[in-house]
Amino acid sequence: MNILRRIGLGLATLAFGALLTALPPLIGLFMVFNQSGPLKNALRQSGLYESAASVTIDKQAGQQDAQLALDNAAIRQAVVNAFPPAYLQTTAEKNIDSIYSWVHGDTKEPQLGINLEQPRQLLSENIGTAVKQKLDGLPVCKERRSAPTTPAELMALDCKPPNIPDAALIEAARNQALTSSLFAKTTEQMGTLKDENGQPVTAKFRVIPEAYRYMVWSLFIVPLALIVMALAIICWSPTKQIGIKRVGAGLITNGVFSSILALGAVWGLTYATRFIIDQDRTLATLQGKVLESVKDLAVGVRNWWLVVSVGYIIIGIALLIMIRLRQINQTEHNKSLNESMGYRNDVPRAGTTFITDEKSTTYVTQEHIDHSRADHQTRSAKDYKSKGTNT
Repeated sequence: MNILRRIGLGLATLAFGALLTALPPLIGLFMVFNQSGPLKNALRQSGLYESAASVTIDKQAGQQDAQLALDNAAIRQAVVNAFPPAYLQTTAEKNIDSIYSWVHGDTKEPQLGINLEQPRQLLSENIGTAVKQKLDGLPVCKERRSAPTTPAELMALDCKPPNIPDAALIEAARNQALTSSLFAKTTEQMGTLKDENGQPVTAKFRVIPEAYRYMVWSLFIVPLALIVMALAIICWSPTKQIGIKRVGAGLITNGVFSSILALGAVWGLTYATRFIIDQDRTLATLQGKVLESVKDLAVGVRNWWLVVSVGYIIIGIALLIMIRLRQINQTEHNKSLNESMGYRNDVPRAGTTFITDEKSTTYVTQEHIDHSRADHQTRSAKDYKSKGTNT
């Protein structure tokens, strides 16, 4: 039975430590990612929306269509202004809310949509303004020319055709912008996309809602298992006080280790970002913004991780203090009880002689022995005198 108890105590101690290690990051992840607010705030503070349009256009400058010459500064700025930060933020946050509804099980599919009407109209207006400014600064051609058909051709003019009104050229440029291939491949609903096997794209990400449910369940299962393991350690230890000390020491040790792990995780993420950023300097800025958002979210997880870890340390110290105070109270109680019985100390000291009989074992100090010997000698002397007098 003692062997089984020791085995059970060892397994319970190992499980207790593993569960203590797993709980803080779980709580941190839940507190940060359970709602969409922290993610939205991290994206806003990173400056991603302010730079996303310009970086994306710069990346596609060499892949422009026949209508828009993105290497032209005026046209490029017109396209960038068609996607203002407020529009990008509104669109992104709407899709984030849709994803969270899907993860939480409120909807079967994430309804990810992009309303292109606003940027399309803005692009048309911006292109018309850019063409007008271009035409205003051009002289009239001396000979007749064919009408330019695209904004790219208009921005490449060195003189304006004398036979075509400026208003007609501007209107043509606006109409060309409305039909630009810049919007051709944009889909309104991600849920309608199919892969090569004809399956919805979102079917590949079913693991995300399942992982979220498991994480929520673990927040109830892990603390309950921790309580069970702590009780097992206390019950299977030689005494309850020893068991409580082991639980307290385990909490303190794991709290310190978990705190170091939380701090090291964010440091490691920061250090690893330099290897994650693409060597393409065009996208480096955009990737840096995304990684900055990830870092902000990681800091939020770390803060909750530290809160739980410090809580471990506080609870562990409280348990050890409780046991120590209980021992002091018990010592004081035993001392009072011994003094009431004529003893001045309840703890054996050097020179203590133990007296054992069949029923019990007691101890007395050297001081008690000396008093007993003196009393015995006094009584012996009195008995000797009395005997001599009688004789």
